[in-house]
Amino acid sequence: MGRATDRGLEKSDISFLTILVFLWLALLGVQVEISSLPFRLALSDFVIGTYVIFLLWRRKIFFLMRYRDFLVLGVLFTFSLLWSYKNLGYLGQYALYNKYVGLVVLVVSALFVSDWVSQKGREGFRLCVLWFSCATGLINCFYLLAYLPFFTFLRDALIFLPSTEARLRGLLVDPNAYGGLLMVALLSLLPALEDTTLGKWKRIVWISFLSLAVGLFLTTSRSAYLGFLSGIIFFVLLHKGVLRRLLFFILPAGGFILGVLLSPLRELVLARIVSVKQIVSRMDIMEAGVRAFLSSPLFGLGLGSFFELSQTRFGLPWKQIIHNSYLWVLADMGIVGLGVWAYFLFRLWQKGWQVFVLARQSNLQESLYILAVLASFLGMLAFALGIEALYQRHLWMLIGLIIGLGKFRDLDIEQRSLQRR
Repeated sequence: MGRATDRGLEKSDISFLTILVFLWLALLGVQVEISSLPFRLALSDFVIGTYVIFLLWRRKIFFLMRYRDFLVLGVLFTFSLLWSYKNLGYLGQYALYNKYVGLVVLVVSALFVSDWVSQKGREGFRLCVLWFSCATGLINCFYLLAYLPFFTFLRDALIFLPSTEARLRGLLVDPNAYGGLLMVALLSLLPALEDTTLGKWKRIVWISFLSLAVGLFLTTSRSAYLGFLSGIIFFVLLHKGVLRRLLFFILPAGGFILGVLLSPLRELVLARIVSVKQIVSRMDIMEAGVRAFLSSPLFGLGLGSFFELSQTRFGLPWKQIIHNSYLWVLADMGIVGLGVWAYFLFRLWQKGWQVFVLARQSNLQESLYILAVLASFLGMLAFALGIEALYQRHLWMLIGLIIGLGKFRDLDIEQRSLQRR
């Protein structure tokens, strides 16, 4: 990634940022639908607004201009927004608010996390991962109560969709998005299961782990299942110890079975998992996405254009998103856009992998947490095959963690020490 400016955040600011970071992580799973707004209101975005105000007050707003790779994304999205206006003759609310302004918020979110992690170092990185995973798992315990017979009053609020599918969705509204959140939290929590330094907090880790495993199953999100499978295979292949590898396969499977046994709505849940009706519907949407890409393969139709034209031009029953991040990029931004995104994601992976290799060579305890973050990142890339995952806030949390990893001063010292040997 690009280099940061010489001036970092002062030590006196870190405690305030710590409060903001912990609050932001705890609110990642909360969204509110307001009829007068063209987008879902995420409470965590108010924390990001506070962070921007803080930078303005400290006269460090240019602190957000540190990474040239984000600037490349900004140029791509600005061009695509103008390209959409040229092709459609108007600027859609979906393109402007959901996609363009939404990306700005996500980029600032990633920088927000990376700022705090780079200042707090390895221990701060581990604390950030643990707090996110355990907070998500403990909050999900409350949502799971809705599946018990004597908490039926919670079901309409936390489970049922208008289609009466018994899918756990928490307060994210979309059960697929909630499945992605739980999937990332579950993968990120794997290292804590064998972290001997946690002491009495280990009980909270196990409660969170079981809650996340059961909750992930009850979202019935096949995209989240695919992401989890991809992430845990990667984690297991690079983790040392055969027995531990086997353990990490058995425990989530047991959690899934427990989820079935706990749910009085298990018939609806299982029917949703094996249903082919939605798969056929998704294939129709993706076929329309392919036709959209072929109609303008170089630059695509423009930001948000497929959503605007999906019903009138591509024959879908109503305006819909593609439910595949890569096909969405191709339809709206073409081959050029996909190339920019591929470069951006590859650079992130390269940075995270380099730090992981260095941490493992140095026998650092945090190496396993870094591996879990990379596994979660890979899981989100697989998750993106079935949902537009590039706008999920927990993905940008992972991006912020990876960027922050590259600023660990103690890792630089370790690297120089290894080079002398």
